[in-house]
Amino acid sequence: MKRLVVLLSWVLALLLGSTRLVVADDDPTIVIISQPVTLAQVHQPYEYEVEAIVVRGQGVITFELRDAPVGMTIDPLTGLIRWLPPLPESFRVKIRASIDDDSPTHGGHADQEYTLFVLNGQPAALRGTVRALNGSLVANVRLRLFEITSSHFVFSTLSDAFGRYLFPSVNPGTYLLRVQPRDNLFADQWYDRAQRIEDATPIVVPESATLTINVTLLARDTLSDRFRLSGTVRDSAGSPLRHAAVVIFRARQHDDRDNSGFNFEGLDDHDRDQRLETVVFTDSAGRYRALLRSRRYVLMAFKSGFERQFGDHKASILEADRLRLISDTSGIDFDLQRAAAATGSIAGTITAAGTPTPVTAHVLGFHRSSPNGRFTGFIRHTTTDSLGRYTLAALRSGFSIVLAIPQGDFLPTFYDTSGGTVPLANAFPVPVGSSAVIGIDIGVQPDTISGMNRVRGTVLYNGQPLAGVPVYAGAQNTQRILGAAVSERYGRYVIVGLHPGTYRLQATKPGFTSTTTSPLALLQQGGLPGTVTQTITLVASPLSVEESNLPTEFSLSQNFPNPFNPSTRISFVVRRAGFVSLKVFDVAGREVGTLMNGAVRAGSYDVEFRAEGRASGTHFYRLTFTPTGGHASSSVRKMLLLR
Repeated sequence: MKRLVVLLSWVLALLLGSTRLVVADDDPTIVIISQPVTLAQVHQPYEYEVEAIVVRGQGVITFELRDAPVGMTIDPLTGLIRWLPPLPESFRVKIRASIDDDSPTHGGHADQEYTLFVLNGQPAALRGTVRALNGSLVANVRLRLFEITSSHFVFSTLSDAFGRYLFPSVNPGTYLLRVQPRDNLFADQWYDRAQRIEDATPIVVPESATLTINVTLLARDTLSDRFRLSGTVRDSAGSPLRHAAVVIFRARQHDDRDNSGFNFEGLDDHDRDQRLETVVFTDSAGRYRALLRSRRYVLMAFKSGFERQFGDHKASILEADRLRLISDTSGIDFDLQRAAAATGSIAGTITAAGTPTPVTAHVLGFHRSSPNGRFTGFIRHTTTDSLGRYTLAALRSGFSIVLAIPQGDFLPTFYDTSGGTVPLANAFPVPVGSSAVIGIDIGVQPDTISGMNRVRGTVLYNGQPLAGVPVYAGAQNTQRILGAAVSERYGRYVIVGLHPGTYRLQATKPGFTSTTTSPLALLQQGGLPGTVTQTITLVASPLSVEESNLPTEFSLSQNFPNPFNPSTRISFVVRRAGFVSLKVFDVAGREVGTLMNGAVRAGSYDVEFRAEGRASGTHFYRLTFTPTGGHASSSVRKMLLLR
């Protein structure tokens, strides 16, 4: 019966688009079974009582808020949430239900996340149909409502198989409706058949009303938007490669603007970034050809026995050139290098964090010779299959930092033993030898931005543009990451879809020190989107721990004795107050022990690690230090257990 409850809870969580249920492992000790209250009104008391059950064993459940608006409280024993909403807005709420580590089940937790909409009156509904000019109903059309009176709300839905759509709970206000067909027969537009935002017809939604707004689609001009793309694939000696594959991905349309000067292609194509467009093969002369629509693309060429190569002769998709196809284009050539002799591999799956849902993604492995060493510049790339599975093959011995660049509404996410992390400082260096490393699974975090505004700018290194840098936008008040972009050729980046508010940007790339900007204020006036420009400068990472240049705020010593049996001691020094996490991992990157996890003062610390019951072999320990008011950084060392 308990297993049935667990299954039903998962199903309900997946059905609710604004709710995400997360359990600690595949055989959970605890699950949250209640469904959240997702609507509230300004100045009216909000309550939601969280319910959880223990599936295995027994223990006392306690509750806490991990992410919530200011003033919201939860009773740690009953799970009752109380709050008096001060203003209309949407808020993310994350709840954790836990069992104490001293319980017979040895602890466990489950998380529940949802979006809470605070309305300024009784909710209204907006519905209608989507039709072509000939009157036929059109399914799978994306519709978005952007509020222009207070700019707090964005609602999104799809037309069903009968062309019908519904926004069931809309805040009273004035909106613009953006319509995005998902095929190539119809054009993106504003209501009512407007191509420019200035020409859009506003929709006034009164309190407690049900409005019917029918949409008629504009046909796309399909006669003149297909162009020929061609080139050659050769080896490094100039010989043509027959049957080489040229893979063509769609790229986001950040640099394309409508006639009003506002770029909405980046917003509309938010879920199409890096989508596979087509694959073509070379003939006996190494030539390839493709017939494509006018848009931007990323190209990759590969053949067995050769290294993959991206557009403009780049080694990874992060730095690859984005080709804007606006006419027949030739001469897009590749010169493939022979693959290096390497036998290591890393395999795993990419899923939406906390769920088994597979995510399509590009996966990259960045090589280090030691856990904290410099990045060597050796990069491996692959893509996931339909089940989210990937394999990075032909890896050099050493260590790899694994990064997933997902398609759709997800953030670029590094591998960490907890499942996935955004900060590079928390990424776990996966040890690579001659045998396969499996189970390197990444749960990618959701991209939750949904407004009309944007931040754009350039990433620089030594005064020169730097491509391939993930740039994250985080809310100033919560530090929660909302959206991201990757800098492209000439270092340009654009994060599209932000609400008005104050943000900080974080830029990170293997081989460079992460940078966080000062607060940026985004404003929206007269219902038109606002844009803020921000230049970001990165510096190269310092030398590795093995090269005797430790981080300035902490130092991690080699364990003693080493090799050891059955125990050893690990010492470290922190030079500021902050939060420390000290964990031990086996050679496959699986966490085998947490030695320290909490707040510390400046000083020296010495911790014992006991390895009773563990087999001989190499282990790793990682210290992550977050100084008060600062950002996390980490260091990893290896140790040897000999029986």
